[in-house]
Amino acid sequence: MNRNGTFKVGDCLVEQGLDRISGKSEAVTVRPQVMEVLVYLASHADQTIHADELLENLWPDKVVTSASVYNCITELRQAFQECDDGQPYVETIPRKGYRLVAPVSMSDKRKVDAGQNAASPFVRWLAILAVSISSVAVFLSTYQKEDASDPPTQSIAVLPFVNMSPDPDQEYFSDGLSEEILNLLANIPDLKVIARTSSFVFKGMNEDLRVIGDKLGVGTVLEGSVRTSGDRVRITAQLIDVSDGSELWSESYNRTLSDIFEVQDDVASAIVGALQLHVSSMPSRGRPTDSVEAYALFLKAAAAQSANRLSDVEGLLLRAVELDPNFAEAHEFLASHYEGRYDWMKSREAARRALEINPDLVLARALFETSIDELTYLDYFDAFEQALLSQPNNPEILDNVSMSNLVAGYFDDAADVAARLVAIDPLSVRANENLANALLTAGHRDEALEVLTFVTAIAPDRFYAFMETGYTYLLQGQDDLAIEQLEAGLRSFGLEADWVRSAVTGARDPETGLMHLERHFADILDNLSGRERNLWQAELNIWYLVFGFVDHYFDINFEGDIYIWDRRDETLFYSLKFRQQGFTAHPRFIEIAEELGLTEIWEKHGPPDFCEKVSGQWVCK
Repeated sequence: MNRNGTFKVGDCLVEQGLDRISGKSEAVTVRPQVMEVLVYLASHADQTIHADELLENLWPDKVVTSASVYNCITELRQAFQECDDGQPYVETIPRKGYRLVAPVSMSDKRKVDAGQNAASPFVRWLAILAVSISSVAVFLSTYQKEDASDPPTQSIAVLPFVNMSPDPDQEYFSDGLSEEILNLLANIPDLKVIARTSSFVFKGMNEDLRVIGDKLGVGTVLEGSVRTSGDRVRITAQLIDVSDGSELWSESYNRTLSDIFEVQDDVASAIVGALQLHVSSMPSRGRPTDSVEAYALFLKAAAAQSANRLSDVEGLLLRAVELDPNFAEAHEFLASHYEGRYDWMKSREAARRALEINPDLVLARALFETSIDELTYLDYFDAFEQALLSQPNNPEILDNVSMSNLVAGYFDDAADVAARLVAIDPLSVRANENLANALLTAGHRDEALEVLTFVTAIAPDRFYAFMETGYTYLLQGQDDLAIEQLEAGLRSFGLEADWVRSAVTGARDPETGLMHLERHFADILDNLSGRERNLWQAELNIWYLVFGFVDHYFDINFEGDIYIWDRRDETLFYSLKFRQQGFTAHPRFIEIAEELGLTEIWEKHGPPDFCEKVSGQWVCK
């Protein structure tokens, strides 16, 4: 590859030898891997290039997944923003690949050559984490890209504002204000905003802001404080450049509580100015309610949900909408809460009411369209795909899109979306578990193990991560490592674990293994009752699939009628991770796919990664 060539993409000058992309006013240095992707796309201008083609041609001898490709594309788009000429540069063609749409011209009259240099493995994309645990909180590092330059200043983490009020119970207000500003900033297309789950990890920790910025992968951090007294509120905010700890902007606000929405708008606008972001219109919170009391209840509900006090959420929100029946966002919050409880009727009604008041609420629209009795999986799939176009950085929408792509069989797309979620929520257990799910399903077990290891580091008692790690080791024939993880998972749940080694050893016999597992599990379940027994039955059933007893697995999990919202879709979700055991090749899989409506998605959006249509019939491997 000619590493010294230069060429232009649109109005950007690309200098291969320097791994540099120069716009009108600023030059951006990118990673060598990012430059290799750009050079390949430029050498195939106007062609749609699938992620697999990039992997095969750029890094043929390395273990790299499409999530790494997505990461490179994201960095390219950020670099091209410096050109500021209003034209698109890299287009994503869903389920087909990427296309460089800006014109390419050769400044040195030589053809752009697609490189063969090796990129680092996908696990380097995540990087080696360093973890230490204090008595106050889990102190950890987050993903860092190998050979990456410093995080761009067009990225921000909003830390929880400090409650300076005499009443400690006012902390919900300071936390809520921080989250509201965060959500407002997340609507700015060119600004990377870390999600609440990760930013709030550092609550109460007297950590250097530069260290926090490094761990969250951002260039700036917003911190502040809130003091309320009667109907007055004093808010201070500071925007810090984490590269040197310097203050980019600061301000104090003395307002009435009824002015709180204007303060949020002012802070967001000031950040846009401080970061010199180009926006078509300034972000605005608007005025969702005129009732200070209703808004306080809304923020209390958000705090209750974050603290996993889900039983409190409904009551707080119902009181909020009673005080202000036209509080659309409270109705939308209720719809999301009910959806999480699988109460589709209430979710649909709350979403309907929210949309009557404000038809532009994206999440409410998706929830309304996916909470009907006659819903098909195609409806669900399309509704959240459409929502993602409007709010590409909404964690809840990203979570749903990743899961729906995985269930539909679009594993690369599921991994791409999951990686996007991890990029904005790097310390979220759920986001990382989503990524591990996608990687396991796509067959990238080593990379999935890296993610699961990270999960157990940030959540040492996380049952799911231990069990998934154990199952993955079993699939790889590493029984001792598997047993260690499975026993740790059971102990984290307060259960006996001395049966694991015997169960694993006995299950390895293809002739007697099934009976051996059934006998073991019967003894375990006999000591349980009710909901706990059902939960453990579902967990133990996975063992049959892991050890290849696929017929039995289908018999006990998919017998009888199948309805989309009776949790069978979740069973399918977890089963697909063991596709290599013969799950999708089993004759009954197509029956289930048809009953769940997955084949409707395939007909409309293209075949999944493991199926094709032969003589008018779907055939899966």
